[in-house]
Amino acid sequence: MSRWGPGHGARLGKSGWQRQRDNQRTMRAHRGICHWCGQPGADRVDHITPLSQGGTDSETNRAPIHAVPCHAAKTRAEAAAGRAAVTPTPTRH
Repeated sequence: MSRWGPGHGARLGKSGWQRQRDNQRTMRAHRGICHWCGQPGADRVDHITPLSQGGTDSETNRAPIHAVPCHAAKTRAEAAAGRAAVTPTPTRH
């Protein structure tokens, strides 16, 4: 298992051509509409719920997204939410 969760990196044992085929299927199913902004022309496939947060590599958790600016904005939002979820441990003096 990688540090990002089960299935990350190895993508649950899928080869490169299998991932490409799955990505093409996802793009066709959503007609290239970005799940972040709702506009056409998405050029990447994204995990709606990140693998690091327990998402799966299933078809229902994958959707098209624009690499820039949508994926970058989604990544920033997820990072901010992750930082906010970490509660610092108070130190005693």
